[in-house]
Amino acid sequence: MNKYYEIYEDLKAKILNNEYRELLPSENQLTEIYGVTRNTIRRAIDLLASDGFVVSKKGKGVFVLENRSVEFAISGLESFREVMIRTGEKFKTDVAEFGAMIADEQLAKQSGFTPGTVLTHIKRVRSLQNERIILDVNYFVEQLIPGLTKEVAEQSIYTFIEQELNIEIGIAKKSIVIERATEMDYQYLDMLDFDLVVVVHNFVYLQDGVLFEYTQSRHRPDRFIFTDIARR
Repeated sequence: MNKYYEIYEDLKAKILNNEYRELLPSENQLTEIYGVTRNTIRRAIDLLASDGFVVSKKGKGVFVLENRSVEFAISGLESFREVMIRTGEKFKTDVAEFGAMIADEQLAKQSGFTPGTVLTHIKRVRSLQNERIILDVNYFVEQLIPGLTKEVAEQSIYTFIEQELNIEIGIAKKSIVIERATEMDYQYLDMLDFDLVVVVHNFVYLQDGVLFEYTQSRHRPDRFIFTDIARR
């Protein structure tokens, strides 16, 4: 791995962990900390800037952006609470809808559930810094995940599944698409001037391979970065 990228990853981790809240150390300080040239430091900072973590102001330094993007791992299977802990961000969750429904033909085709399956249907709005930026539309198979409540949905459904129901979650299949914003997006999200949303489709399976959850996570496009690590 290139040295500048190692420094980028280290600085990014410190920003996400709130070790650097307002201003990065000076260029001279960073060259001493990492034992590299100024050019290497500048390449790392340029990468941070391109990813929306910092902005350089001539004569003043490199400032950490408060309104930076939040990083979600594509390959991992994290609950929203786990993302909050990892990033240090304080999200607010509001349950906009909660109830039971039957999977019709259209939803069955989209989700993979059998038509007629009884589902727990939830809409949750995630806010950061008083901006509504994520809409999660969840469908859980009621027979497999019994006992879900609005109170559980306000906290962590995965914690409830694993610790209260003692059910092991297996794997997830994800697809990411860009879609035109719908009336639902404009209703639940602060869309500003955006007319597109990033939609992550999650298909989540138990250890025995049975599909128990289908979720659409609808994101305002300016606030999120999705990352993956690939090895050859």
